[in-house]
Amino acid sequence: MSFLGIELNDAGITCVTDAGVVFSEPGCALLNDQGMVFGAAAQQAASRFPRAFHDRYWLRLSDEPLTAGLGGVQTCADLVHAQLAQIWEVTANDVSQVAFSVPSYWSRDQLALLLGISQELDIPLKGLVENPVAATRRPYPGYELLNIETGMHLTGISHMHSEASEIKYALDTVADTGVVALRRTCAEYISGRFLECCRFDPLHDAESEQGVYDLMDEWLATLVQSGTTKIRMNYKGNDYSALLDVASLSSQLRRCSQALIQVLRSVVSVDQPTALQIDAHLASYPGVVDMLLELPGCDVFVLESGAAARGLWARHKNLLNNSSSTEAGCSLSVSLPFDQLPVQAAEKVVPAIMNCSPTHLLHAGVAYRLGALAFHIGTELDTSDYGFLVSSRHAGVSRQHCSIELSEGHVRLNDYSRFGTFLNGRKLKGSAILQTGDLVSVGDPACDFQLITEAGPDGA
Repeated sequence: MSFLGIELNDAGITCVTDAGVVFSEPGCALLNDQGMVFGAAAQQAASRFPRAFHDRYWLRLSDEPLTAGLGGVQTCADLVHAQLAQIWEVTANDVSQVAFSVPSYWSRDQLALLLGISQELDIPLKGLVENPVAATRRPYPGYELLNIETGMHLTGISHMHSEASEIKYALDTVADTGVVALRRTCAEYISGRFLECCRFDPLHDAESEQGVYDLMDEWLATLVQSGTTKIRMNYKGNDYSALLDVASLSSQLRRCSQALIQVLRSVVSVDQPTALQIDAHLASYPGVVDMLLELPGCDVFVLESGAAARGLWARHKNLLNNSSSTEAGCSLSVSLPFDQLPVQAAEKVVPAIMNCSPTHLLHAGVAYRLGALAFHIGTELDTSDYGFLVSSRHAGVSRQHCSIELSEGHVRLNDYSRFGTFLNGRKLKGSAILQTGDLVSVGDPACDFQLITEAGPDGA
């Protein structure tokens, strides 16, 4: 009799026993008159039958109706039940205990629904753990630790304790930055290259679009390894080819990931090195790791595939420690002991070079040069202060609200206020390193300051 750890991340539902990974598939389904299929089989028909394809039901686990149901499958919870039933049928042999690792952004109502589904399926559930806790198996001495959890349509960011595998607090969730958006960006890039090379647009037709998605993983693996690669595709008896370049694809994936980067820039500590622990889903896309390394003071550590499921299995005897009770009575573990040695410096990805720093602050058509003196923003300034006095028509501005200063070759924003300073629309957590194009906002209505770089010797 054995233990089964199941990681419920819709980008890759993974099951681990003492034999290793015994099952893995994405959380998606295809429903049509012939029945329903899940995982890779559903993905291989997604472009041909888009109305029958579903990939948000794990994220939206609830009694919310599906856009197109089938027989007894009418809600997101019904689809979760059906896929989990198939997974359990495949993996149940000789399993006496099961634990789930679940997304950090799930509500308690969603956890209760999951427990109810598990009881209906007679799954011998021992406990629940949040994915970042299960995936974090070793300390990061000297670092602040942020875990980035990538799903199909959502990315979660959690601030972890350095002395235990435990979430200090959930920082944010970023919509439309998951695997689906990344894969769509790759498909659009590949289609564009076919169009440029041979006037063939594979996204114009459902059948050829499906062919792009079916071959994408193979093409990307070759591209990452070689830097450039020539790809070929046969469609309706015609052969088409295109040349892919990893730098060009990386540039497009950067644009796709900007929402995630902006959130991280508002929460990354500038006073202590930060370890960004990312899953294998995110790390597999060209340029994404390099983009994360451009964040000031950040090192990136890539987890192995199915890290949360592996962490569940390795520490399943500790699952009942430090747990709280859910509505259905099953334990929810909020921390687990480390079972691996601390990270070593050699394991981090080598950081990239930072972009050049801004030189001026632009407000209402006036450019203020940034230099040796800190630039102060508030409703009261000392006579010796260099800065901007905010009008009383802007509510929610402190006397000494924030400052912008040069620090160790970077331009640093410091928030001192009770009301909050916003960086590109996100509330700042303490301090941040600024880049050209950033928008700093204070008060209501917002008083905006944009970071710009001098283009020549005569001004901004």
